Amino acid sequence: MTTLLAPIPPSTNALWRAHRKGARRSRRYLAWLKEAAWEVKLQKPPRFTGPVEIQIAIGRPDQRKRDLDNVATKALLDLLVQLRVIADDSLVSALAARWDDTIAPGRIAVTIAAAN
Repeated sequence: MTTLLAPIPPSTNALWRAHRKGARRSRRYLAWLKEAAWEVKLQKPPRFTGPVEIQIAIGRPDQRKRDLDNVATKALLDLLVQLRVIADDSLVSALAARWDDTIAPGRIAVTIAAAN
């Protein structure tokens, strides 16, 4: 089991932008991927090759209404796959997310464990 810290990702609604040739990652998403990748790499995470269970705790950045599922899943799982922390997000067998006052505002803590 390991716990990794990173900045909160953009909302799922802000990850992609329409372009005349299809969809592209937004500048905001690309900037987050770069920053979060550096932070996670510095933590030297282990690699999980099989099924995993993931718990996500998010420090609410402000008092605005936000959908937890828009913040917690897509971008973060894609980052973990990109960095080869998990082999594929299809191998996530359990996923739990919550707002957590013990996590610094605007930060995210993700705990990954091999599934039994």
